[in-house]
Amino acid sequence: MADQGDGIPDADKEAVFTRFNRLHKENIKGSGIGLAIVKRIMDLHGESVAVIDNPQGKGSVFWFTLKKAF
Repeated sequence: MADQGDGIPDADKEAVFTRFNRLHKENIKGSGIGLAIVKRIMDLHGESVAVIDNPQGKGSVFWFTLKKAF
């Protein structure tokens, strides 16, 4: 999924997957646990999830891997 927001600084990209860690606290609802849950589930299944800069402009791209089911 890609967005067109302000993006995430490189130094904070791993921090978005930390429980209860919110980079911006003003005017944003939530506890900061959602991406931590996603990361934990992916880790338990031996899969990956990460965030990179949006190559098409502003914002970020979140990506993940899944094994192919047989």
